[in-house]
Amino acid sequence: PDMGLLCSMLLCSVLLCSVPVSCYDGVLSVDVGQLDQIATVSDRFLSVAIDSHVVAERWKNFDFQSEKVLNMAAVLAPAYMRLGGTAADLLTFVPNTWDLGNIPDKLTWNNLTSSEYSRPWCSTSKDGSIDNENLSKLYKERKKFVMTGKDLETLYNFCEAVGWSLLFDLNVLKRKGKSWYSGNAKQLLHYAEQNDLQNISFELGNEPNSLKHHLNFTLPARQLGKDFWKLKALLKQSTFFENSTLVGPDVNGVRKCSPLHKTCKALTYLEKVLSTSGGVLDAITWHQYYLDGHTANLSQFVDVNVLDQLHYQLDLVTSFTQTRSPGTPLWLGETSSAYGGGAHGLSNSFVAGFNWLDKELYVFTSKS
Repeated sequence: PDMGLLCSMLLCSVLLCSVPVSCYDGVLSVDVGQLDQIATVSDRFLSVAIDSHVVAERWKNFDFQSEKVLNMAAVLAPAYMRLGGTAADLLTFVPNTWDLGNIPDKLTWNNLTSSEYSRPWCSTSKDGSIDNENLSKLYKERKKFVMTGKDLETLYNFCEAVGWSLLFDLNVLKRKGKSWYSGNAKQLLHYAEQNDLQNISFELGNEPNSLKHHLNFTLPARQLGKDFWKLKALLKQSTFFENSTLVGPDVNGVRKCSPLHKTCKALTYLEKVLSTSGGVLDAITWHQYYLDGHTANLSQFVDVNVLDQLHYQLDLVTSFTQTRSPGTPLWLGETSSAYGGGAHGLSNSFVAGFNWLDKELYVFTSKS
């Protein structure tokens, strides 16, 4: 490459940020010691989220043994790995494969080839011969699946190997009457205790204010607040997890709020959750995406007006939480360029870097 041209480009870039620089013989020197500190971010920024449906698909696109994956992951440490998303509310934890016959719901789907109950989760036929990649269809049908104790150990050991902490999103659709049923969570906690898996933080449910849309289920906000309180009480009973981090409620839809609307449904839902949760949340989480992955186009990925949505949304949520729950950290618990699995050919390309650059720089300089 033309080192002179490259140096000039880098020099122009840093000059825009008023950073003292010099360039000699193709070597660029940047002096950040003279800059004032604008903000401080957590040492776990950035972290990583993977959708729970990868468990249902038997980790088909996740190679825990890949040297490349291990090396790249270790560079991000310390960080959280969040196992969550829509499929989290379809997951049943089963400590051992021989316990599958005791699952009350025999319609649980999984890919455990050693089990007589095994049928591919992504199948649209009873014999498992036809695969379906339409996740929204699988979600609408509420196709449940199993995560075994070995699955949990594999994921946990990967996190430990690269210096990450596991953030586990528990199934909020485990219900008994109006309340969350903690029986399956107790099984998971017991298994973790028995196998010395103690570096785990927790969430309960995913995007609860959109459950009607995703999974055709309505969960009242005040009831969810009580469910969080119940989960915290459960964690307190464990010597392993009594001090574990509990975050939530992972609301979404703030993008639908604007100065033209008198109320914001997402924040109204959040306020009701906080009113009954008893202050048990160690951080308040919300989700943000710029675009709908099914309809997004190239021009939107570089549209300043689209990028500026984040600024308004973040300022709105920050102001709200500082008023309703002062002192509680605010986490952007799930985010990317486009929701719905991303925009094919865009979210996984160079142009998505503008979204990430905008997001990271604004979070760096914001007071949230």
